Amino acid sequence: MTNIELALNTLVEASVTEISKSKKLAITFKEKGSVIFLVPSSKGGNVNLFNQCVAVADIVKFADQIIKDISQFDSIGDKLFVQTKGKRGISFRYNSE
Repeated sequence: MTNIELALNTLVEASVTEISKSKKLAITFKEKGSVIFLVPSSKGGNVNLFNQCVAVADIVKFADQIIKDISQFDSIGDKLFVQTKGKRGISFRYNSE
């Protein structure tokens, strides 16, 4: 099994085309059994595109400076959400469907 990181290095700076290409690549690998990591460096201004990328990912890891409230993912199933908090450690949530 291959693991792939869907690195959306700043959704604000990356073009929609670049992100769409990364998302398509992630979908291709996921269909072959890969585990998809989403590690955004920001949510950016395109909430719909961010949510599409979350939908593809198996694991979503982000800093608390980027996404402060992990409970916003309560309704999304079958994903592991990891929130890093610097020296304060991490929070995580796994929602199974």
